[in-house]
Amino acid sequence: MDQEPKWKSRALAIEFWFAAVLVGGSFIAGLIGAIRSLFGG
Repeated sequence: MDQEPKWKSRALAIEFWFAAVLVGGSFIAGLIGAIRSLFGG
């Protein structure tokens, strides 16, 4: 069996997207925080 099951690759993709969203979200939150502190918000 050389082809891995569909659910496995799908779970891997979901895991990857979850990590990407987590990193992107924290980056955007940090960016917004920096801009707010820059403009004395």
